[in-house]
Amino acid sequence: MPRVLSDNGTAAKTDDVWVVINTADGLPYDAVEDVVIASPTAMWIATPRGLVHFDHKGTLATGSDDQVSVITAATGLPSDSVQAIAVEAPNRIAVGTHDSIYGGLGRVFLP
Repeated sequence: MPRVLSDNGTAAKTDDVWVVINTADGLPYDAVEDVVIASPTAMWIATPRGLVHFDHKGTLATGSDDQVSVITAATGLPSDSVQAIAVEAPNRIAVGTHDSIYGGLGRVFLP
């Protein structure tokens, strides 16, 4: 399960909060292979059951406004088992699965 630190916008350590993100928050699986920060409020999360775009909308400790999108083989990935994420360019990522690399332009490279 990924644990995410919110520093509450301050340098003080006394107001820092760790938040756990798991299946109750929309992840397809509690095991996480990789996490990439997409913006100050959003992240990409690689799991054995799909790729997740998780946006906490600036309120990390409040789950009611979270936006969670799960991308799987049924919705376009070459495989559900996502093992790695890399930023290719702003707003574009590459995803490594157990059998291919899927780029932001829709290219699939097989070994």
